[in-house]
Amino acid sequence: MANLTDSIIKRKPAKKANSNRHLRLAVFTIIAIGFLGYSAFYFMAPSEKEYVLNYFTYTEVGKRDFAIDVTTSGVIVPKSQGGLRAPAAGVIAELYVADGQDVEEGTVLLQIHSLDLETRYVAAQRRLDQAQQDLQRLLFDQETEIDKNERDIESSRKSLADATQDLELKRLLFSYGGIARIELERAKITAKDAESSLQRLVRQAEESVRRHVIALQRALETVETEQQALADITITREGLIVKAPISGRIVELNNTKGADVANNALLMTIADVENPIIRGNLNADVIDLIELQHPATIKTAFASYEGIVTYIAPRAVDVGGNPVVEIHLQFANPVTELRPNSAVTVDIEVGRRVDSPYLPRGAYLSSGEQLFVYVLRDGVALRQEVRYGMIGSTAVEILNGLLPGNLVITSSYDEFRHYGQVKVNMEGGRRL
Repeated sequence: MANLTDSIIKRKPAKKANSNRHLRLAVFTIIAIGFLGYSAFYFMAPSEKEYVLNYFTYTEVGKRDFAIDVTTSGVIVPKSQGGLRAPAAGVIAELYVADGQDVEEGTVLLQIHSLDLETRYVAAQRRLDQAQQDLQRLLFDQETEIDKNERDIESSRKSLADATQDLELKRLLFSYGGIARIELERAKITAKDAESSLQRLVRQAEESVRRHVIALQRALETVETEQQALADITITREGLIVKAPISGRIVELNNTKGADVANNALLMTIADVENPIIRGNLNADVIDLIELQHPATIKTAFASYEGIVTYIAPRAVDVGGNPVVEIHLQFANPVTELRPNSAVTVDIEVGRRVDSPYLPRGAYLSSGEQLFVYVLRDGVALRQEVRYGMIGSTAVEILNGLLPGNLVITSSYDEFRHYGQVKVNMEGGRRL
């Protein structure tokens, strides 16, 4: 029994050694199979074909100046613009212009028929006629009364003179004892009554004159008031024939022929489109780089114009949390084709980089993701990282990666952009 136990104990290490040998054999087998597979792929797989660029365009890196611009947006604003309003309620009887039409000052634009205004005009004429008739009647009555007063006064003066003369005669006769005292007293009373009568008539005449002056003044004021009322209505009535107050363009036409319009309703808007101004904003941190009469370039989608800065606001205002300063510009030459309230881009040159390396714009920009170009050297095109500066409509500034004189492919890189270098067939290249 002891021999059997010893035998089992002695055989256990042999079994463990055998298991380790099998594990090492399995690992070796796996590594060998992997190596054989990789070797087979490496030696038997077809090699990648070399890319050859047969058709392309290229150019030489040159030198040019690049302007340092401050850019902002602006709005075309007419020098003057005004809305024409209906002088009275009515109907547009005639319309002689169209939206967008250019007109000269004084041009008849439309005509309004207003029944209400015609009624008021006729009534004003009648009131004025009545006031003038009342004035003429007053003048006639006053003249008649003045003549009567003057005749009465003249008659009273004659009576007083006669009474005074009779009194003097009676006094003389009384002194000679020719008449009784009672006759002298009667003569005195008659003379005194004649004098009182004359004084009364004179006072009545003076009072009459004062009344006449007041009545005449009121009558004249009434006539003047009615004349002014008629003149105002006449001006309004004449305004029914609407004329252009300025030379300009009809930028908004609000009505058509036969349309009803209310009093003071907007009929149309006319703008002076010749030499408009451009109104824009610049960030306050760059405004000190700009001054009055500073040259600028004003751009639309299809054209470019020269301009100058004519106004810089004295203070900044907050727009969306950003302090900006309002500026105005004018065109250097007459411009009439731009629409009011349309947007433009304004470039104001504040500096210039001289003789900077550059390339013309081309397909390489987008296909190279503005990160790299392919440079031609000894029959190959080498991929070269590059850093651009200002990118204009025709030229691209090179800040780093290229030097003047380098030859750069400017056609698209889409077919070979994943290559670090490609062979080129220079016979298929076209130099720009």
